[in-house]
Amino acid sequence: MNAEQFASWLTEHRQVLETWGKFVTSAVCEQLQREMSPEHYSKFLKIRPEPRVKEEASALRKLEKKRYAHPAVQMTDLVGVRFVTLLRSDLELLDRVIIRSNQWSCTRDRHFEQEVFADPEVFDYQSVHYVVRCPEDTDIDGVLVPAETACEIQVRTLLQHAYAELVHDRVYKPSVRVPVNAKRMVARCMALMESTDDFFCQAVQEIDAVVSTREQLLRVARESYELLGLGPGVEMPHLAAHLIDTYLHLLDTAQQSEIKQFSSITILRKRIVERAATREFFAEPVCLLVYWLVKNHHPEVMDRWDLPGYQVDLESICSDLGMSGR
Repeated sequence: MNAEQFASWLTEHRQVLETWGKFVTSAVCEQLQREMSPEHYSKFLKIRPEPRVKEEASALRKLEKKRYAHPAVQMTDLVGVRFVTLLRSDLELLDRVIIRSNQWSCTRDRHFEQEVFADPEVFDYQSVHYVVRCPEDTDIDGVLVPAETACEIQVRTLLQHAYAELVHDRVYKPSVRVPVNAKRMVARCMALMESTDDFFCQAVQEIDAVVSTREQLLRVARESYELLGLGPGVEMPHLAAHLIDTYLHLLDTAQQSEIKQFSSITILRKRIVERAATREFFAEPVCLLVYWLVKNHHPEVMDRWDLPGYQVDLESICSDLGMSGR
């Protein structure tokens, strides 16, 4: 297929390429929505994915450079779509969604981690490229998409995307010779971005671990509190979060059975139920975590208590457990 024939083919198949690109984009987005909550999905993709059909001039330039014998098949980026996430850890979910889909055949044609492993001293363009092909002739919204029609999916982090946008035309496709010093600075930028992404991922992992622990403790507190017969209680999120964050290093060792036992001790049940009607602290399920803390770590709880508005409630818990409130 020569350039003229290829140009004619592109014109005839533009709608087919657009249709396949839109189908792939929608399929990935729909699966992502099934994999996460609506709130998570609303923040997951940092740039709206829009399928793009390659312009004729760009395709012909690539044909001239690559000398494809069968460009309609060999040029796999005639239609493409890009998904941009915040962190590298987010790319794993996209990889799973794209690779495991039964709506196309898929190859992973480029992965920056493999390139880093092969040449660890080079800091350059980073992205993951997939080629997904229509498995058989398929009617999509009234358009017949032939088998083997390809769509390239690019997956990047926001930092990788920023780098790619900066260097694509200025470094990889420049109209002038790029100075060595400029190339060096660009490589340093990539090294900095890679390090920044690693630090962000580590920070997010630590934050997520704390959030997960907090949610588990709140769940145990709620379940234990309901055993009192008072229903779910009246939750004060800021108070609960503050108490858990303040004493998280101590609560890490708490067992669910140990917290629930305070709901089964008759005298404690009676006192909590009586106070819950007039004292908001005892209407909050997290009060049971404070019982556990006072029983197991009394001195440190007293030293670190920074809620003067609930000092009387702390002293009541200490009294219930036969300990000093001072």
